[in-house]
Amino acid sequence: MKRALAALAVAGVVVALVIALPVFTSPPLTSSSSTDDGGFTGDDRAKLGGDGTGTWDGDDGDDDDDDDDGADDSEFQLFGTAQRTRFLGNEVLRLDTFPASTFGGASINLGVPLGALNRKIAFSAYLVNIDCYGGSPRISLRVDLNGDGVSDGNAFGYMGPFASFTGCAQQVWRYQDMTDGGQRWDTSQLVGAHPSTICGSFVCTFAQVAAFLAANFPNNKVLRGSLVQDAFAPIMQGFAFYDDIQIGDEILD
Repeated sequence: MKRALAALAVAGVVVALVIALPVFTSPPLTSSSSTDDGGFTGDDRAKLGGDGTGTWDGDDGDDDDDDDDGADDSEFQLFGTAQRTRFLGNEVLRLDTFPASTFGGASINLGVPLGALNRKIAFSAYLVNIDCYGGSPRISLRVDLNGDGVSDGNAFGYMGPFASFTGCAQQVWRYQDMTDGGQRWDTSQLVGAHPSTICGSFVCTFAQVAAFLAANFPNNKVLRGSLVQDAFAPIMQGFAFYDDIQIGDEILD
């Protein structure tokens, strides 16, 4: 545990995160009404200058119906700076985190046990002038532990290599399966200050988290899943493109 936290500190991941990085600091969510589910509360969104209410209903705002393959992406909701655009011939999602303290992403309602999402959480990212630093970009899963329909906190999945989660290649498409064997899932909002109880580390594999919840919280449900990009440091300020975002059975492409 100490070694893992030290590695994160050396990499600059944990840096004065009182407001700007809710991955490590936000309290567990207590309502399922928030649109973004990126670990933000309503107060957080007000402080960061976004209301998190933007949605995308399958229409990118253009009149030419370009690249309409008939896919129904209407289950996803966009929030913050998220915009549909075209990049290198494909329709993609663009997330901007400039200036500092801006954020954006896409989220979807789920209602399934966390274990049912195995091999069903993934995305492709093209980082233009940002790094996978400070827990961004990430996948956020809003988890109901006891089946009462109320969130008990979020599980966060980080892109990039363990344990610093930084150093991702830029200006190249990277596909990330968030349920691979990598240690990338932070459950500190679910198990309190001792996430190492699951796997002995600050972050665990998806399989370890799923097994822990199945054994200890058999009625667990993931209420909502989100892809989130935000910024609190200069290295995180910029923009990136995302494609083939899968959370559950739906794919936003």
